Amino acid sequence: MTIADSLDTRTVVYQAPVKSSQTDVLVLENVSHRFGGVHAVRSVSLKISSGCCVGIIGPNGAGKSTLLALIAGTRNPCSGTILFCNRNITVLPPQERVRLGIHWSYQHPPCFPSLTSLEYLEVSQAHLRQNPSIARATALSMLKSLGLHAYSDRRPRCLPPSERKLLDIARAACGSPGLLLLDEPFAGLSDFQVKDIQNVIEAARSHGAGILVVEHRLAELLPMITEVVLLVDGQVAAAGDVDSVLHGREFAFAYGGIGRA
Repeated sequence: MTIADSLDTRTVVYQAPVKSSQTDVLVLENVSHRFGGVHAVRSVSLKISSGCCVGIIGPNGAGKSTLLALIAGTRNPCSGTILFCNRNITVLPPQERVRLGIHWSYQHPPCFPSLTSLEYLEVSQAHLRQNPSIARATALSMLKSLGLHAYSDRRPRCLPPSERKLLDIARAACGSPGLLLLDEPFAGLSDFQVKDIQNVIEAARSHGAGILVVEHRLAELLPMITEVVLLVDGQVAAAGDVDSVLHGREFAFAYGGIGRA
């Protein structure tokens, strides 16, 4: 059963995840990245286990999207190590990471002018080397589950921004990811669409995927994650369960400018 098979249009009931005791899908060890003299990411270490959903929060410019780019392989770290399922992928090209099962939904989704929305989801499964009819059925099921079936023959660039965002998340989830990276998945979406994305995340989690979510809409993010990491100036300022981080001094300082001596 695929993630798409787990989704039933408008009837999936979102359930907050429980912390998994399975093996680590992703391990970052002292990962750093610079843009010239600017340290965007500084000695970040974290772990994500199979079936866990981890939230990355922090103010603008904290290094959240850069961290996702390092994991996805569109940027290489200046130092540190990135492991995926115990394999060192620190300098592995992004296309190879996709084949391994690392899928990234972008903050600003790209558009491929020659593809329809349906073809966009079919192509996202090419690395699975499965029967084309299975890929099409999976793509159609995902489109239907997110209320996008009416756009199946339209080019993604012709979709409204919120529907284009949904389509890119569907693309990332379609190919049976082992690690799902989501960069501000709720940005610009209605409450109804947010519920749809929460259901996609829950379905991916139930299939054993590790999930890393960067998001500013904390009210929608926090109930669905097992752990939270607070980034400030490219560094991990706090990490752990939601309550301990949100009631900590570093969170208060990052979001309110108070609490730090």
